Amino acid sequence: MKTKNLLAALLLSLSMIAGSLAQTTTGTAAPAPNSNAGTWRDTSLSALQRVQAAYTTLQTGTSAAESTAAACFMLQVRPVLPLVQTAPNLADAIIADPTLGGKLAGTKALPSAYAWKAATSSLDAAIALLSGTGIAERMTPVEYALVQFTCASFAMNKAAQAFASRDYATLLTLEPYAGWGHSGLIKLLAQAKIATQAADAMAWAKLAYFTQDFAQTQAGIDCVTGAFRAQDNIAAAKAFIDYQESGTGANPLASVPLPNVTFVQLTPDVEALNKAVAGDMQGALDVATAAYATTPAGPNYQSAVAFRAKWLRNFDGNLVRANAFVTSQK
Repeated sequence: MKTKNLLAALLLSLSMIAGSLAQTTTGTAAPAPNSNAGTWRDTSLSALQRVQAAYTTLQTGTSAAESTAAACFMLQVRPVLPLVQTAPNLADAIIADPTLGGKLAGTKALPSAYAWKAATSSLDAAIALLSGTGIAERMTPVEYALVQFTCASFAMNKAAQAFASRDYATLLTLEPYAGWGHSGLIKLLAQAKIATQAADAMAWAKLAYFTQDFAQTQAGIDCVTGAFRAQDNIAAAKAFIDYQESGTGANPLASVPLPNVTFVQLTPDVEALNKAVAGDMQGALDVATAAYATTPAGPNYQSAVAFRAKWLRNFDGNLVRANAFVTSQK
C-alpha cells in the first residue's frame, strides 16, 4: 500500500513539473538571436574587442557603408583606447592603403590617422611623419594644423625637461614649433633666450607677454622685466612695472618688435596673434572685440571677456584699462 502511495506521489510530482515546464515554454517567447554577435556592433563585447572587430571589418569588408561605419566607431573611441593597445597597424593602413582610404572617404580618417600616429610617437617621430612626402597634399590646411597642434605637447614636454636641466641649447632647437599652439613653449623659449643673452631675447619676452592668458599676465610681466634686467636696463624694468600699475607714461615695450612667428590658425586668439606679429595691432584687437561681442551669455562668456581683456592689454600695454574692462563686466 505504501509503495502504491509513493508511486502515485512521484507521478503527481512529475506531472506538475511537466506542466510547469510546458507553461514556461509556451508563456515566454524565445530570445531573438543577436545578429551583431561577434561584430564591432556587438555591445556585449568589451571596447577593446569591438575595436579589434572593427579593424577586421576595415581590412576585409567589401561594403563601403559598413567600412565607413566601422571607421567612425574606431575614431570615436580613439581618445579612450590608445592606438598601440588596440590596432597597432591601423594608422599605417589608413595612411598607406589607397583602397582603404577610399572606403573611409568623408570620415576624416586620414587626418585622424596622422594625429593618432603622432600622438603615440615621440616628437622626432611626429616631425618625421609630418615631413613625409605627400602628407600635406593629402590633408586640408586645417587638418594639417590639427596634427601640428597634437604634436605641440611633445615639444612642450621636451622644452620643460631641457629647461629644468638648464639645457638651453636643446630648448632653443624647438623654436620652429613655437607657432604650434602652446604659450608655455613660447615662455620657455623666451627664458632660454634671456639666459643665453640672445640678440632677440627682448622680442621673445614681448611675445611671451602677448601669449599669456589674461589671468597669467604676471608671468608675462616677469618675463619682460627679466629680459630688461639681463640687459642691465634696470630703469626700463622699473618703468615697465610702473606702467603696468598706473597706465600712464611711456610703455618701454612699444618700440620692441615681435619675432617673426607664424601661428597655426585654429582659433580667434591665434588669428589675433598673427595680426599682431604682422604689425596690425588694431586688427588683433578687432578680432577679440568681435569674439566678445558675438558670444552669448553662458558658459563661454567669461572666456570671451578674458580674451578681449588680453588684447586690450596687448594693444598698448595698458593693463589698467584692461582690468577696468574686466571689472565692468562684474
